[in-house]
Amino acid sequence: NLQLQALQAQINPHFLGNSINAIQQFFYPPNPEKASEYVGILTDLLRQTMAFSEHHFIAFRDELAYDREYLQLIELRYGAHFHFNITGAEQIPDGTPFPSMLLQPLLENATKHGLSPDSRSEVSLHFELQHDVLFCRIEDNGVGINHSKAQPKSIEHESKGIEILNKKIDTLNKLYHLDIRLNIRDRSEMPERGRGTLALLQYKPSRVPENQLHDVGKHTSEP
Repeated sequence: NLQLQALQAQINPHFLGNSINAIQQFFYPPNPEKASEYVGILTDLLRQTMAFSEHHFIAFRDELAYDREYLQLIELRYGAHFHFNITGAEQIPDGTPFPSMLLQPLLENATKHGLSPDSRSEVSLHFELQHDVLFCRIEDNGVGINHSKAQPKSIEHESKGIEILNKKIDTLNKLYHLDIRLNIRDRSEMPERGRGTLALLQYKPSRVPENQLHDVGKHTSEP
């Protein structure tokens, strides 16, 4: 439990730092309306981040609302140059236990390192429940993880974030035997030979003890 708390404490500053840096773009040239909207969404996300950090598991409806709001924040930042879609969420029961703050580092990588250099950036988040396994699939159309790792400025940040995430996954598996698996692949190495990165996360929600599920009250999952 202490190790999970320590790992969570390392994830939060990455998210906060990147989000605050983005505010600068609304000052040159000045755009007070968008700056105000951005700060409003960010403030709400920070409240949710603090609430989620206190628990190992949250309800799926809260995770979905958080993911949607986070992607809306990125959309506000990049405007017409960024688009996202979320699919499959309707088949997941609202109260399904979801590991807290497990998708955020993956979404952050997809919306920072996974942006397309020459066209509109596309990020998709797909959920699927097969038998006892919940699958979360995040795809982008950026340069791909292999190319990103080759850039000196992105190596330390991205590798550190994934390292923290993998440690958190290992700790959750030891505590709750969730069989969480994370597979990150460059889409150019896949059969369809696409461009970008695919992150596939899966786990068994039925193994989460009932007394570990916390409802933090963020129920607005519609856009």
